Amino acid sequence: MAISPRIPVLAIILAMVAPPAFAEVALQRSAPEAGSAQTLKSLSEVRLWFGSVLAPGSVAIDVFDECGNHVDMRDPAVERADRRQARIGVEPTNPGIYEVHWKVTAEDKSETKGSFKFQVAQ
Repeated sequence: MAISPRIPVLAIILAMVAPPAFAEVALQRSAPEAGSAQTLKSLSEVRLWFGSVLAPGSVAIDVFDECGNHVDMRDPAVERADRRQARIGVEPTNPGIYEVHWKVTAEDKSETKGSFKFQVAQ
């Protein structure tokens, strides 16, 4: 039984029109970067970039100082211009180690969470 020459052509066409795979929702980078040092005056927000588009209203970001106090403005948001970005305003009051905890949901309903630390100096 011979294979019809149409089958390989059909397979190629289907591969070309298949929907793209979803990008991973993993954290790609942050500002400030994990492990970096910032000054009190230069730090007004934490910004996170992810590998896929975030669902509106699906972002939780918390920023804590060394004593466990919230130093964020409790205003996490997905950026309108680039929905792979999320941000939260911060008001650090003292030099020290700060920790960011985040949890996000992408448009494809995949979720991810994590944390990182950075330092704030005078």
